[in-house]
Amino acid sequence: MTEKNASPNIGTLALRRPIGDIVFSLAKASISAVDKDGVIFVDLYVNTKRPPIKGIPHDEYMAARPNAEVTIQIPAADYHSLIGRRFSVPKSWDAALDDHVSCIYCFEHDDLNDNEISFVQRSGNSIKLKWTGTTAEGYCENSNIRVEIEGWFAFEGENSFLEK
Repeated sequence: MTEKNASPNIGTLALRRPIGDIVFSLAKASISAVDKDGVIFVDLYVNTKRPPIKGIPHDEYMAARPNAEVTIQIPAADYHSLIGRRFSVPKSWDAALDDHVSCIYCFEHDDLNDNEISFVQRSGNSIKLKWTGTTAEGYCENSNIRVEIEGWFAFEGENSFLEK
């Protein structure tokens, strides 16, 4: 069986903006995790290919190559069954950790808020996820960009607790 992440089309990252959408193919989508004192920190990461597969000609975002990441905290007792579950990470800044737990990079790092992550399906070493969030448009403070990511995320590193 070929891993989904080895496929040239592992998923997409879409920036839904008031002036129009721009959609990128994913170059990489990974999932890794670590157990810290009974809490599983699940890290999701994507980066994209250039040029975008959909966009507006002469738009500055046509030159971008976005990446995004988010960390989900799951109690160790709850990690056995991720498929069919949905997790929220409302704010990029986590005061309890004194650190960012999500971000997006287009031309600079920005907060990625209102994250909703759904674990849809599993196939071999990959999990299909749907992930949405919002970020402020850098040059237009009153405008939010809706970020939509969907794809097959491949396990990286030691993830035996996710494989149960």
